[in-house]
Amino acid sequence: MNIKVDDRRLFLAGKPVRLFAGAVHYWRLDPRNWEKILGNVAQLGFSCVQTYVPWSVHEIERGRFDFGERDPRKDLPKFISLCHRLGLKMFLRPGPHINAELTYFGYPKRIFAHDEMLAKGPDDTVVVIPAPPRGFPAPSYASEAFYAEVDVWMAAVSKIIAANLYPAGPVIGVQPDNEMAMFFRTSVFDQDYSEGALSLYREFVRERLRGNEFGLRERYRTDVGFDKITPPREFSVKHPRELPRYFDWVDFHTYLMKYAIRRIKDQLESHGVRGCFWFHNYPPGNHGNPPFDVQGAEEIVHAQGADLYQRRTEYHFVRRIAGHLAGTSRFPMLPELCCGSTMWIKSLLPEDIIHTTMVSLMHGIKSFSAYMLVERDRWYGSAITSEGEYREPLAQFYRKLFADLANVKFELLHKHSDVLLLVNREYAALDNLTYLFDPVPILFLDDAELLAESYCLEDDFGFEEAPQVFHGRIFRTWYYALARNHFAFDLSDTASDPQRWKKYSCVILPTLSPMSSDLQAKLVNFVRDGGTLVIGWKFPSHGWSGESLEMLAQSAKAKPKIDEIRGCDVYEIGAGRVISVQKLSELKTISMKDDKALRAIYRSLEQILEDLGVPKTLDASDPSVETALHKGPLGDVVFVSNTTSVKMQFSVTIPADAIVKDISTGEFITKGPVLGGFLMPHEVRMYKIEGLR
Repeated sequence: MNIKVDDRRLFLAGKPVRLFAGAVHYWRLDPRNWEKILGNVAQLGFSCVQTYVPWSVHEIERGRFDFGERDPRKDLPKFISLCHRLGLKMFLRPGPHINAELTYFGYPKRIFAHDEMLAKGPDDTVVVIPAPPRGFPAPSYASEAFYAEVDVWMAAVSKIIAANLYPAGPVIGVQPDNEMAMFFRTSVFDQDYSEGALSLYREFVRERLRGNEFGLRERYRTDVGFDKITPPREFSVKHPRELPRYFDWVDFHTYLMKYAIRRIKDQLESHGVRGCFWFHNYPPGNHGNPPFDVQGAEEIVHAQGADLYQRRTEYHFVRRIAGHLAGTSRFPMLPELCCGSTMWIKSLLPEDIIHTTMVSLMHGIKSFSAYMLVERDRWYGSAITSEGEYREPLAQFYRKLFADLANVKFELLHKHSDVLLLVNREYAALDNLTYLFDPVPILFLDDAELLAESYCLEDDFGFEEAPQVFHGRIFRTWYYALARNHFAFDLSDTASDPQRWKKYSCVILPTLSPMSSDLQAKLVNFVRDGGTLVIGWKFPSHGWSGESLEMLAQSAKAKPKIDEIRGCDVYEIGAGRVISVQKLSELKTISMKDDKALRAIYRSLEQILEDLGVPKTLDASDPSVETALHKGPLGDVVFVSNTTSVKMQFSVTIPADAIVKDISTGEFITKGPVLGGFLMPHEVRMYKIEGLR
C-alpha cells in the first residue's frame, strides 16, 4: 500500500510527509483563474488542495450529472488534472453532506420531498435544520431509501475519484460525509425517531444484550421484546435502575454516527475508491463526550479530525481540541482550520487565524486544511482572492510558517507529554441526558467554558453526589492545575484504548461513586499491567443501576496500602498503582470563581504529581505562559505561548548545555539554562533546541 498512517504520521511511498492543505472550491471560481490560483497555493507552501464535490451542484436530474460537459466551472476532471500537473496532492470530500455554506448543504432539494428519507423528532415531526440562507429538513442517516439515493451519486463521482487516486493521480485522501454530528443537533432527545432509526436502535440493543430477552426485561423494566422496545423521548428518571435504558439511547447516537460514516465509505469502496487515506471531521466541541467518539471512528477511517474556528481569546478551547486529538487519534489533523470567515458564524481577524493555527500545532496537530484558503461567495478574509491575488498578512504568515516547519522537519517531530487527562464518558453521557436546554445543541456551549451545573439538572439519583455536576468540576480543576503548573499533558476519554495510555507517566480520571463494571474492569487491567492511575475524589462503589459495585476499590484494597502522598492513598494492583486524591472533595463546597481557593487546590495537585515523580520538562515563570516540547531526531522544538491579552515578559528553564535558536530569525539567542524575552498578546513562538534530552 502506498499510503500508511502510523505513530501520528502519514506515509506516502514509505516516507513520512509534511502535508498541509488549502480549501479551493473549483465550482465557485472562474476556470480561467484556476491555474493562477493553484500556482499561488503551491507558492505559499501548501502541498495539498482540499475540495468538496457537491452533489447538488453536479446533478442535472436523478442519475444525470454535469462534470464539465455543460458548465466549465463544474469540470472536476480538469481541476484534478491541473492540481496533478502543478505537483499538488488532493483531499476530496464528496459528501453527501458538505455544508460549505451552500443552500441545503449540498443535497439535491428533491431529497426532502420523501418523508421516508427524513429524520424525525420525539413528537414524530420532521427535524428542520435552521441553516441560512434557507432552512431545510434533515435527512435520516438510518433510512435505506436515503442511502439508495446517495449510492446513485457515489457511483457517478467515484468514477472520477478512482481514476485519479495516488500514485497515478493526485488524490490521496477521501472523506465520507462531513461533520457527522446530527447536523449540529446533538441533544439526546432531539432526533432521530424515524422508523429507520427505531429499527436500527432495536438491532443495536439486541446486539448489546446478545439477544438475551431476560436481560432486556431486567434492564428496561419491560415485558416487550427487542422488536417492540422504544427509546425514551424525554428524561424522567426517578431511580438509578432506570438509567441504563437512557444510557443505551445516548450510546445509540454514537453508534448511528459511526454507522453512517461506514455506510458511505462502503459505498465509495464498492464503486472503486480503494487504497486511499480515509478521514472524517467533527465540528468544534468536546470530542471526549458522546455522541462523538474519535477512536471509534478510527475503526472506520484512518483519522478522525476536528474543525476549529476560534478567536485568539479562546486559547484553552483550541488547546483542548488539539490535545484530545493528540492523545487519541492515530493522526491528529484538522480538516477545517479557519482561514477567513462567513457572516453566519463569528467574524475572525487574521490575528485569530494565526493564533488558532499556531496553538493547534503547539499542542499536537500534525496536519490541517486552511478553510477557505481561496475566497469565494459567502466567505471573506481568505489568504488568496478569487482572482488569485495574495492577501496579507495571512499569505506572509503561511509562507513563513511552512518554511519554518520545513526547516525543523516537522513531520519527524513528536509532541512530548507525561500525563494523560481522561474525560469520563459515563458522566458526560449523564450531562447529555440531564441537559436543560434541549434541543439547543450542547455544541454551542462548549466554547463558553460553562460547567454542567449551569445547564444540567442537579439531581443525585440516589448517589452520594450528582455525577453530572461534580465530574466537570474535577476535570476542569485538573486541566488548569496541569496547564498552570506547566506539566506536559494530552487529553483523551474512557472510550480510548488503554494500550495508548501506557506511554504516559500517569493517567488522571475524575471518579465519583457510580461507574459501570466494564469501565472499572478496564481501569483495573490498565493498572495491573503497570499503569499509574490517579482518581478522585472517590473509589467507585456503585453501578449505574444503584447496585453495590466496588471492583476497583476491592482490587486496590486487597493489597496493603503502601504509602501516602500529600493526603492521598496509594494502592498496588499488580505491577501498577492507584492514587486516590481526597483533596478534590473540597470542590463540593467552593465556588469555581474563588481564585484563591482554586490556586490552593492547583498547588496541592502539583505537589501530588511531583511526589509521583512526574517531571516538568519546561517550567515557565508565569502560569499564563505555556510551553510545549516536540522531540525529533534532528533537534527539538519548543513552543512558547502568551495566553493573555497583554504583553508580558517570560522565562523558561532549559538544560544548561542546550543551544537555543529562534526559528523566526535564525539567530542563536541563548545557551541555557534560561530562555527568556517578551511575548506580545496571544503570541506563539517557536525555538529550535539542540542538546535538550
